[in-house]
Amino acid sequence: MSVTTKKIFTYAGIIALFAIISFGFAPQLLGNKVIFQQDRIAWLEASKETKDYNAAHPDDKTRWSNSMFSGMPNATFYSNTDGNLLGYINPVLDKSRPGSYLFISLLGGFLLMSAFGFKKGLAVIGAIAITLCSYNIQIIQAGHNTKMLAIAYMPWVLAAIVYAYKARSFPMQLLGAALFGVTLSLQIQPNHPQITYYLAIIVLAYAITELILSIRKKTFRQFAMASALLLVLGICGIATVSNKLMPLMEYTEYSIRGGDGLEKEGEEEGLDLEYATAWSYGINEMPNLMIPNYNGGSSAGELGKNSDTYAVLSQSSAWNLDAAMKSLPLYWGPQPFTVGPMYLGAVIVMLALLGLIISKDRRKWWLLAVSLFAILLAWGSHIMGFTKIMYETLPFYNKFRTVSMALVILQITTPLLAVMGLAEFLKDRKKNMKSLYTAAGITAGIALLVCIFPGIAGNFTSAADMQYGEQLASALRADRISLLRNDALRTAALIIIAAGIMLFVPEKKKNYSYVLMAALVIFDLWGIDKRYLNENHFIDKTDFEAQLRQRPVDAFILQDPEPYYRVIDLSSDIFNDSFASYYHKNIGGYSAAKLSSYQNIIDKYLVNEINGIYGVIGQCNTIEELQQRLPYSPVLSMLNCKYIILDGEMPPVTNPWAQGNAWFAGKTVHAGSAADALGMLDKIDLRNEAVITGGSGQETLQDSTSTAKGTIVLTGYSPKRLVYASDSQEGGLAVFSDIYYPAGWKAYIDGIETEIKCADYLLRAIDIPAGQHEIVFEFEPQSYIKGDRISLTTSAIIILVLAGAIVAVIMGKRAQRPQN
Repeated sequence: MSVTTKKIFTYAGIIALFAIISFGFAPQLLGNKVIFQQDRIAWLEASKETKDYNAAHPDDKTRWSNSMFSGMPNATFYSNTDGNLLGYINPVLDKSRPGSYLFISLLGGFLLMSAFGFKKGLAVIGAIAITLCSYNIQIIQAGHNTKMLAIAYMPWVLAAIVYAYKARSFPMQLLGAALFGVTLSLQIQPNHPQITYYLAIIVLAYAITELILSIRKKTFRQFAMASALLLVLGICGIATVSNKLMPLMEYTEYSIRGGDGLEKEGEEEGLDLEYATAWSYGINEMPNLMIPNYNGGSSAGELGKNSDTYAVLSQSSAWNLDAAMKSLPLYWGPQPFTVGPMYLGAVIVMLALLGLIISKDRRKWWLLAVSLFAILLAWGSHIMGFTKIMYETLPFYNKFRTVSMALVILQITTPLLAVMGLAEFLKDRKKNMKSLYTAAGITAGIALLVCIFPGIAGNFTSAADMQYGEQLASALRADRISLLRNDALRTAALIIIAAGIMLFVPEKKKNYSYVLMAALVIFDLWGIDKRYLNENHFIDKTDFEAQLRQRPVDAFILQDPEPYYRVIDLSSDIFNDSFASYYHKNIGGYSAAKLSSYQNIIDKYLVNEINGIYGVIGQCNTIEELQQRLPYSPVLSMLNCKYIILDGEMPPVTNPWAQGNAWFAGKTVHAGSAADALGMLDKIDLRNEAVITGGSGQETLQDSTSTAKGTIVLTGYSPKRLVYASDSQEGGLAVFSDIYYPAGWKAYIDGIETEIKCADYLLRAIDIPAGQHEIVFEFEPQSYIKGDRISLTTSAIIILVLAGAIVAVIMGKRAQRPQN
């Protein structure tokens, strides 16, 4: 067998192994099953109106949706692929997720390890460690599909950079840079900027290291050329996603990610620090990087019938035992709740420590430095002084929440250190034996110490335990101790087995060592991953679709012939659930980046108005009685909230004060600022008066006694285009029950553009002259139009450069062949 043929078979075998791991992890997907992903359901609910409209109007897509929070740009929950020639790859992968995501991560991990110069067997081990980290599986189970895809491309991007810096010829450097542009585009497309941000930290640390090494090795010219190419192609890669980034950047200014919109002069924009650090990884949680149940594991974990908790719950008929035992509050760490720990693997952590001890590769220091930095970022509120400095200093860092996510950096750095350690050890086992004893002794020793003395971990008590009663709380504590001991013993055993393989497999049989270590790493990570994604998380497709099934109340409301009104669903978590958005224009919804103006309205007015409705509900025995006693809710009414859902199985309550799609204001009050306008809403009659933001702050009376100056009727509806007919003898300021968003909405009266004013802090308003007129509102954001053009141009450039680089490399290799 020729060398080329042998290589082909080797790589084919590796690809086959990756496919088996990827699709074998969740074989249920090959049948008629799907993962029950709550976030996936939320996305389907939020995007329904947009998807339906765009499917019917492929040449006139909408960038606005009225399905959530009374209307908002759909940039945060609907992916725009227009313009980007590289934008058609990821949608294909979506059809076979999560297997395709795991496969992409495994391939990328293998390429990254190979780029660092590791042999194929070692590269396979590193790829498995990068991919089967428990966090990846947890976010798949939760439905964070875009985050998982963004993580899967992280090793691809870094691998391309490493190849570019290693290249000795210009065509190879150009090829590496072009691949960087392609992979960066693919990594950004899933639209998870926080993951991209953490990737940028890794890339920056690596680039600084390469700069220092190039100066020492006197290869700065080569470094500078590679850096220049990477910079240009990297900019192009980012620019290919302008069709998404430009609308998102534009929207961020108006969303809660850009502040509350009421900042005083000199205040920083961004998320509130306390809110951003709510999910901070506990300092005392760090051992769960190698002992998964160190802090109990999951907030909705599973226990068996031999547990103390089962014994307690089985004594009461009030519990559904089967359901209760599959969703127990086992986690007792400092985070509000969690799906599970960031488990990197017992074997991998031990090998990483070994790598730090024995590796002569200077690159280990940047890996250690960036790992420690990631840990500090993840600790968040536990080291608030450091976190505040980072929050105020690092560009864009104050736009992100869930700081514990920074530990995704360790998913790249720890496996690299681990493979470094294994590679160095196998070069000279006798010389490195003492270092192996040290690394294995420290890690296994910690695990055994925790197993023998579990109290080291803490008191095994959660703040939520108080609600369960002493008997159940005591049983939970006992089970948490048992879980910790079992996992600590498991960790110690795996480390000892790994050390045994490294010590006793014959030196001439390195391939056996690779195979056995790869199998052990798979066994280690796979076993923990199955705690978070197993047969219990899969349901039939029909059952999944049933989650979106129309309720009787939805059918009742949809009989309304009017095309445009809003509902509020009191049967759900109003502002954290978007089921009603699947069928209706919803007052509520679910989004981590809603408009800041809307969040302010929620906080200051809507919560109080909703509580007022709840208070009356508790006093009424029938729907009819509630209908008669329903309190006036001025802000809900100005948002044209026509229906109030109490229960999915019964008819809704009709809000008699809903103000319709538009009305003429009898009186106008000018507010000097948005904060002033917000504060005035409970001081005026919103049915007859309007607060206009801007001006002197003095009232301007137009007609203090008139409640209407004519009629405004909706004659045409689509998410991106609203058409009205007005008829008025005097004209005046017309208020529309639609969200004011200046970045894209335009208004036309009889075809002539007119200014849109901000009324009642949240709504749109225009001045309409007397007589009969056609009013049209259209959402025409220039950010999309410009973004699409930039995406098309830059993606074409990258493809041409990539093709040119490939041709140049092939021609260069042919030129180097000896002539006959």
